[in-house]
Amino acid sequence: MAVASLHRYDRVHGNLTPGAFWLVGQSAAAATSCKLLCRTSTWVDRTTCRGWLALADDVLALGQCIAFALYGHDGQSVGKVDPGHMPTSTPQVPPPIPRRPQMSAEALDLLNAMTHIDPTRRLAMEDVTRHPFLWPASQKLAYIEMVANHAYVELTKRQQDISWTCHDKDEYDGREREGAMDWGARVKARGLDVHRHRLYDTSSVVDLVRWIRNLKQHAAELPPHTWRLLQSGEVRDIQEVPISIGLQQRIVEEFVCRQMFPDLVLRLWQCLGPLESFYN
Repeated sequence: MAVASLHRYDRVHGNLTPGAFWLVGQSAAAATSCKLLCRTSTWVDRTTCRGWLALADDVLALGQCIAFALYGHDGQSVGKVDPGHMPTSTPQVPPPIPRRPQMSAEALDLLNAMTHIDPTRRLAMEDVTRHPFLWPASQKLAYIEMVANHAYVELTKRQQDISWTCHDKDEYDGREREGAMDWGARVKARGLDVHRHRLYDTSSVVDLVRWIRNLKQHAAELPPHTWRLLQSGEVRDIQEVPISIGLQQRIVEEFVCRQMFPDLVLRLWQCLGPLESFYN
């Protein structure tokens, strides 16, 4: 956001490196939250070749910093959380063979777009800040609901354009497979009845979006044992009866956006975009 604010006023940082950031928190969904060290910035004329190249170079450097934060030199994030909001120490020297942890499809998509070799094909900073990788789970679930409510016809026409990867290691021996997936089988494997209230085509992306929308909207009607099936490793406080609305939403968000279908929002967003034209 800090770099986007600079670009909004046609200013570039010009020296974005991992040392220009210090961490102030951690998140399981994104790499880290941080602050930007910027002693000076330079105004550029974005209408000139030199100006937009400088902006594109900032995006490239920021993408490299994000990759550094996600990978680190030992397979972990190299930043150290500093409660006092002070700059962190310099990164450690990388080992001879760094371990590369698996990146999410959203992270890879964002980094590929930010670090494209052709500057004209890199994302602008305003588009970087709108990328689904930076969305919280609540925003992702809201996006799926908006698709079901306002883009049903368009999604029906274009669902064949959506291919997404399954990362279920237990079911597929850890191998990634592209193409259509029986999402109903994955849900049923968790003990849930997909067709409890209506019939769905479990090979259809359209019906998957509708099922998720209905799960979110009718969460209050679910029996207690269903919440035990939905809960994840991060949301374990299912002791209160009745379960609060806030906790219900957290469980559904975690179940849909991080456990079962972590790539779905990215595929929908690549196909349909930000949806403004569908609900005006």
